[in-house]
Amino acid sequence: MLNDIGVITYYTFSVKGFQENTFNYATNARAVQEQVEEKVFGLIPPEFEKDEKQIVDDPMRTVEVINQLREKSGTPFLATDRNVINLPGVGKSMTFRTIGITRWGRRILEFDHDHTRWHSPIIEKMGKVVIIESKPIGEYLHQLSEMGEDADEYSSVWGYSIGETEKRFPIFEYPNFDYEITSEITNLDI
Repeated sequence: MLNDIGVITYYTFSVKGFQENTFNYATNARAVQEQVEEKVFGLIPPEFEKDEKQIVDDPMRTVEVINQLREKSGTPFLATDRNVINLPGVGKSMTFRTIGITRWGRRILEFDHDHTRWHSPIIEKMGKVVIIESKPIGEYLHQLSEMGEDADEYSSVWGYSIGETEKRFPIFEYPNFDYEITSEITNLDI
């Protein structure tokens, strides 16, 4: 529906696992499950990546260009969003590994920064960022059942304990500049 009105999605944010938002929370394993099992629909084949840049060339024709690209590539929509969680000190990432499970079934995740982006050198001096999810996977599947979903269709979610941040859709890559960017950091004393 978003593509139909000319919207190219950039991020899908997973909320941090706080107790106060547990009802609205889908586990990070579910985000990885979607990346692996569901995002095969909407992925633009590499031979059409050059056509993606046309989307921004003429903003008045965005909807038309999106529809042409969808038809030409045989995709029902453009899967341009990256699943990420926004973490203090790490930024937007979905690069994590499960390092434990609480006695209540909540997963303990250790996050790393998005390796596809440039970060301040201070990131190498930070400690690990660890979160405890607010909802166990079993509770999440039970909630899906209560909403009328067939939880069996999501049962492979148990197998996802490692996540990797998806690459950016080419339309969101920075262009080549006609100047060099310095690697010197002037606001930090390292």
